[in-house]
Amino acid sequence: MLPQIDTIVTLMLENRSFDTMLGWLYPDPRECINLIPASSIPPHFDGIVPNRQGNWDKGWKYQPSYGFESLGEQRWRVPRQDPDENIGGVQRQMYGDAYGNVMDVNWGHPPMTGFVSDYASMLPSALGDVMGAFTREELPILSGLARRFAVSDRWFCSVPTETDPNRAFSVCGTSQGKTSDLSRPIQFTAPTIFNGLNTGTKDWGIYYQTAIGGLPIDDPRLTFTELLFAQAHAALKAPDSRGRIDTYQSFLNGLRTGDLPSFCYLEPNWGWGLHDPGTETDFVGWQGNDYHPPTWVGPAEADLAELFNAIVSSPRWERMLFVITFDEHGGTWDHVPPPSAANPDGLVDEATGFQFTRLGPRVPAILVSPFVEPGTVFRPPIGSTVPFDHTSLIKTVLQWAGAKPEFIASMGQRVIEAPTFEHALTRVSVQPNPTRPSVPSHFAGQAKKGAHNLPFDASRLSLFDHRDALAATSNVHEYIEFLRERSKRNPSAAPPH
Repeated sequence: MLPQIDTIVTLMLENRSFDTMLGWLYPDPRECINLIPASSIPPHFDGIVPNRQGNWDKGWKYQPSYGFESLGEQRWRVPRQDPDENIGGVQRQMYGDAYGNVMDVNWGHPPMTGFVSDYASMLPSALGDVMGAFTREELPILSGLARRFAVSDRWFCSVPTETDPNRAFSVCGTSQGKTSDLSRPIQFTAPTIFNGLNTGTKDWGIYYQTAIGGLPIDDPRLTFTELLFAQAHAALKAPDSRGRIDTYQSFLNGLRTGDLPSFCYLEPNWGWGLHDPGTETDFVGWQGNDYHPPTWVGPAEADLAELFNAIVSSPRWERMLFVITFDEHGGTWDHVPPPSAANPDGLVDEATGFQFTRLGPRVPAILVSPFVEPGTVFRPPIGSTVPFDHTSLIKTVLQWAGAKPEFIASMGQRVIEAPTFEHALTRVSVQPNPTRPSVPSHFAGQAKKGAHNLPFDASRLSLFDHRDALAATSNVHEYIEFLRERSKRNPSAAPPH
């Protein structure tokens, strides 16, 4: 059915594992679903089951919990402290014992036993947060789309580490030997999916929701994607460019009129922050709509519902595929051991020695399309030797777009080996008017998007300022003071393109 698709829209959200968001999607894993391929293993949805192996911290065992109802309104802000997500922390999560010791420094088969002991340094009073999982009632939109369309329980983040390297794999097929968001220089220079689209037959667009200003680069108008990937900006400016950069509102307008490029890459409204019991909401930071802990997930659910409603109302809907993924697990628990993987380009992280031969934990991946059967759980096709990771998005999109095969091959071994996911589009008769999801009335108002609970004008701060603050400080007071000083230094943010 992939040739029937005229428009692909992708949205990569932030820092949530599969089990945390969708582990209870089918509480009885034997519930009748459309498993693709039907003969794949295990022969049922691989979510959380009763008596699932827990994690230990010291002498205490923590089992995966069913939702967070006992926390009241705070249940939509769990885990209430941002878990560790750098490569050292992820190694402790995948290989750690009850005391935070790494049992295998060589990245062998991971037992997935160290999430709680690693989280103990974050919020010792609430260790169970990192093992918890939202119910379908707590995430009615994300889980509703996963049940109404297709979800993969075999999609892993590409690197067992932070956002930027994983987003690099989703755009470049490699992170060029980097495993840290704090690597300098800040840019990745490898060719991107956008350069590949320029060699094919489809036009493309990047749509941003957050102005990235006041950054240590020459052109403060660059979007996050252009900033992070130098070749994405080059692809936009190339003589053969098929691309455009515009606002998220312009994308929504294009959905209404049908005036959109064939491939639409959406940036979320980024979220970041810390647990602060001294405030009315127990949170200080930047509230976005990307689900990033410890921000509130209600606004993200409300915005995702708005986006879905706009998509299915669009004249493009009947020939559209909407792909929702998360960049990395963000330190939250998942029970499936990530498998080994191919090194994409022979590079090794000089700081840690990591050889890029082990994937990170599972993350949600949902396909929304009129060509998808409701209740589908999809996995790589029979014969594939590797699971899905973010390079599957690159390969599927570029093959669909008719990009030059030699360009696809040039993006590295991980892209070459990546399974594609067009086999999940099995519905022949289009269902043009799917049921619209209902959002609880209080979700959108759980927190105001933008700077939240900061006692000064934070309009000049960027995502990278928040990142630097979290890396450089150890408590809420230091975090606030760091951002206060940074806001004084930054120039006024110039508007992006």
